[in-house]
Amino acid sequence: MGRILLSQSQVSVLLSTIIISLITLALFLSGYTLQQHTIANLRTSLRPLHPTSHNPTLSQSSPAEGTPDWTRLAHLQHPRTHFEVCSSIQIFADLHRLRSPARRILVFPRSWAKEGKGGDFELEISRRVMRRGARRFGVELRPVEDKDDGAWMGDLERVMMLQSPGIVVDAARLDEVLAYGVLENGTASISEGAGVAANDLTLVSRLAASENASLTLPNTLIRSIGGLHDFSKGSFNATAWLEDTAYIRFSDPLLPGPEYDAPWSMKFAARPRNKDADWTWTKLYGDFAQRRLEVCGLELEEWRE
Repeated sequence: MGRILLSQSQVSVLLSTIIISLITLALFLSGYTLQQHTIANLRTSLRPLHPTSHNPTLSQSSPAEGTPDWTRLAHLQHPRTHFEVCSSIQIFADLHRLRSPARRILVFPRSWAKEGKGGDFELEISRRVMRRGARRFGVELRPVEDKDDGAWMGDLERVMMLQSPGIVVDAARLDEVLAYGVLENGTASISEGAGVAANDLTLVSRLAASENASLTLPNTLIRSIGGLHDFSKGSFNATAWLEDTAYIRFSDPLLPGPEYDAPWSMKFAARPRNKDADWTWTKLYGDFAQRRLEVCGLELEEWRE
């Protein structure tokens, strides 16, 4: 049998064909792997959120007995000044991002809706931010009279109110309390400690019969950023501090608030002494400022003594 001799050009074509085939195969395999990974991530992200009650102090019934009617459960914010509006919408933006199934309702003074356009710069900003919240994050806007008689409950069975400003870390934990918390007399509040105040989280049901809290919720649900000042050198663990935390409240005794661009000297003096706590503290303030710009389109306010 005679030997088949290939010319130099034929060898080049053959080698090019083999290389192109190998590259095509590699691209196909990588694309297929990426597609499967993307599909898996989509399935995870689209999985329905059903909080489960694993804390016996929150509920005496099992969630398996029935799915909550989320149309009758809501996270509610009630800003009374224009300055508070953006912080309220930021909370709703966090809940929307974390896929909370509960309704998001903003209660505000009816006078804000009645007053004419122009002439009030703060009012116009509040209206713009509220409209943005309604459009982007599904916030329901409910004007109420100045005298709060609870009429805003409307068709709701129970609501949760978080004191702003703050950052929602775990919406599922908050929804768990909202859906399954036991309310003997209609209300509950967070237990105080480590900079956390009782009104930082309030749970109210339609059957509220008293202004006094009937149930004290564990204060690990909420952390106060001011509590980071209590850690001495080498005693702070960010993972442990955030464990089981659902909401971080910006109640810092050394700064006016995260909405303000405080002078550098004031911020430097307010930094926690523990370097790890300081890193967490600095990051949280930075995250809040970034979210304020993204959600409300607002820069930090200038601080004036």
